[in-house]
Amino acid sequence: MTVGSMPRNSRPTKSHKRKWCLHPYTSMYIYLSSKVTASYPENTASDFTVQLPQALCDIKESGTIEVRLHASPKNPLFVCADFCAESIVNSKTLPVLRRVSQKTFLPSCITYIPLRVRDFHTVRIYICKESGEPINLQGETKVTLHL
Repeated sequence: MTVGSMPRNSRPTKSHKRKWCLHPYTSMYIYLSSKVTASYPENTASDFTVQLPQALCDIKESGTIEVRLHASPKNPLFVCADFCAESIVNSKTLPVLRRVSQKTFLPSCITYIPLRVRDFHTVRIYICKESGEPINLQGETKVTLHL
């Protein structure tokens, strides 16, 4: 996992030296990978958690720039994140970042999703079926977010 360098307009908060707040009109990219880490040895390609190098605060929305799966899915899948606001998917609610139906997803238009949690230090990404049922992916999954 790599995180783009902190923008010039960001600032550490007074309460915590390793917490960064983004000023309005400032953005950053976060590059996430499902690779197993010492902190999260249970990570899989379909459910993984990444600890950011510093906590982020006052983040209001996130856009999905890219999703890379090891293989093309047979049916559309939902990429969910623990910090996203709920979306309605048929008769369920899920914290959906994006729906994908191919191995590499590069949107022509970025849709920004409101966040239910505005301060966070970890990101959990999980991929599921339309029913919300977990799936078992092999290989590595990569997700790029724009905050």
